[in-house]
Amino acid sequence: EDAMDSRREVEVDPEKVMAVDPDFVLLEDVPNPSRVTGYGATDTKPATKMLNQFLDRPGVDTLSAAENDQVHVLDYKLASAEKSWLGALYLGKLFYPDRFDDVDPAAVHEEYYTKWLGEGLQGTYLFPESW
Repeated sequence: EDAMDSRREVEVDPEKVMAVDPDFVLLEDVPNPSRVTGYGATDTKPATKMLNQFLDRPGVDTLSAAENDQVHVLDYKLASAEKSWLGALYLGKLFYPDRFDDVDPAAVHEEYYTKWLGEGLQGTYLFPESW
């Protein structure tokens, strides 16, 4: 496999996920016409649908992440694009809440949009937020 392959999608073997039993699962909302997260995505119903489609898969309910409500939909720009620095704050808060107890990722995100882009933050970027 070419390490420089720029495809955004990776197929993951469900059996390997079950064997690893992750504490967290992040479902990245890849860019497509029906995006469920990101700027302007204020209706959380599509993100809820995406989350439920994953949770309804056989065996997923036994994963630690599912049992502890740690399955989330993440806007792709927070994971691997120009706003990944903001994603680091969201994920830090998600993975290490005690270490990030004084950090409000949404407030930093809002400040970025207001101060640097001249517009208010609107949309869903991590769903559901667990703080």
